[in-house]
Amino acid sequence: YPEVVAAMKEVVEKGGFGTSVTPVSQFYFQQAFNNVMFGKWKKIAEGYGKMVLGYFGKTPCEPDAEVVKIAEEQLGLQPTTETVVDLNDKDPNKGLAVAFLQLVKKKVSYSYKEKVQSVFVKMKLKKKQFLLSHQMATQLLLMVKNMQLLLKVEKQLLTANYMTLM
Repeated sequence: YPEVVAAMKEVVEKGGFGTSVTPVSQFYFQQAFNNVMFGKWKKIAEGYGKMVLGYFGKTPCEPDAEVVKIAEEQLGLQPTTETVVDLNDKDPNKGLAVAFLQLVKKKVSYSYKEKVQSVFVKMKLKKKQFLLSHQMATQLLLMVKNMQLLLKVEKQLLTANYMTLM
């Protein structure tokens, strides 16, 4: 354990000084542990590697170029500057549309009579079909549009705040 604690300093420095709160604090410990158990940078912890590659956003300082190269090779991922939101929206298991459809699926149930009387819109998601009434589909699309607008505003505010800190 003392060796892992001692290894933390280098892991934090070479990782770009990401804020040490959950989950980054775990990434630091896992990588320090790996460095002690397997040799320095011989086994990159997945979370730490994704962090230095940019998959959780930009770290306050640039991660060490050699560590980035090692993470890229070991994880088989390319470094990215895309936002987490954009990355999640590209993932068929994540993103706004998936989240809203999951909510609709869990929260809304129709009686047989309502199903027969409604006009349905079929939506395909991960090879599953969801039947939504026309009214629900319209509400869902409106919610997605509103959420996208809010995320754009939030992204602009975060970027503006980040720029003022520089």
